[in-house]
Amino acid sequence: FTTQPVVTLQDAGGNTVTSSSFVTVTVAVNQGTLGGTSTANVRSGIATFEGLTLDKATTGYILMFTSPDLTAVNGSSFEVTVGPAAQLAVTTQVAGATGGVAFTTQPEVTLQDAGGNTVTQPPNTVTVTATANKGTLGGTTEATVAAATGLATFQGLMINQADTGYILTFASTGLTSATSASFEVTVGARAKLVVATNAAGAKGGTAFTTQPVVTLQDAGGNTVSDATGVTVTAAVNKGTLGGQLTATGTANGVTFSGLKINEADTGYILMFTSSGLTAVNGTAFEVTVGSGAKLAVSRQAAGATGGVAFTTQPQVTLQDAGGNTVTSSSDVTVTVAANKGTLGGTRTATVTSSTGIATFDGLKINEAATGYILMF
Repeated sequence: FTTQPVVTLQDAGGNTVTSSSFVTVTVAVNQGTLGGTSTANVRSGIATFEGLTLDKATTGYILMFTSPDLTAVNGSSFEVTVGPAAQLAVTTQVAGATGGVAFTTQPEVTLQDAGGNTVTQPPNTVTVTATANKGTLGGTTEATVAAATGLATFQGLMINQADTGYILTFASTGLTSATSASFEVTVGARAKLVVATNAAGAKGGTAFTTQPVVTLQDAGGNTVSDATGVTVTAAVNKGTLGGQLTATGTANGVTFSGLKINEADTGYILMFTSSGLTAVNGTAFEVTVGSGAKLAVSRQAAGATGGVAFTTQPQVTLQDAGGNTVTSSSDVTVTVAANKGTLGGTRTATVTSSTGIATFDGLKINEAATGYILMF
């Protein structure tokens, strides 16, 4: 109280007694809890109290003064009013916290005086800032105290990482800060795809030796452990993707099988999508030329007249399973035959490792007819 109570020791006639022996006066209150020093010693007939306080702002307070063997006395009724803003208090705690999503219950902070009474109609705008003890707090981390209510209500606050033991601290210049109760951020609902294993070992026309694996995350990037029933589709940014283009999730994620690309090239990127979930791309990779797997006629025979070498001799190219020319293979011998009649000339040719091409020489057929087919 700015004016502390003073009690006088009197005789039965109301005269101040200044020569009495040591007397102690005790004060109490009719409601609430009285703080400060509740006893005072009489000196020269007067007992002056110090540091008396009451927290709750209300009317009808009465102080009651007593001392053994003396008639007690009550003070007049008085009011405790709301004091100036001194502190912040968390009046609504965080609830419903899942990774990367705004808390379903946003915190509210109340502006209070030193006694814990709500301060309304503050003379100036009061801004409250929220911080977390770990991780990163997202959303609108500042809120303004509403003058009419003394409340600052936060909006959109969230934390990405699922964990326990989160505590929010609320601060404002010149005021005692407040901390929230400890709370947990749990893993939320499925929200997005993430590539756990990228494609690797890609050779033309054969299944990648390492097939991609996709897992699920909530909005905060926490792994959702069970992908059962989720269907993911794979596509590629160029060329044609072969193999199993859709895969269904299990408890361990979504694993593809048999994916392959024919054309050898760089800069391939796999793109994964699933209904209702944020899509994801894998890292860029290269499809290299595989080992020799098949022959392709790269130049057809032409200019065929009876018994004379074709004017255009056929060429055959060695290819991998994807149709890419294999130039790094050891020499391969190719044999040619005809579907009918007798094929003359040199019926074998060697694939040159530097070009991947086998060129035949002197091939001819004696009998004039149609429908000849060369088989390599």
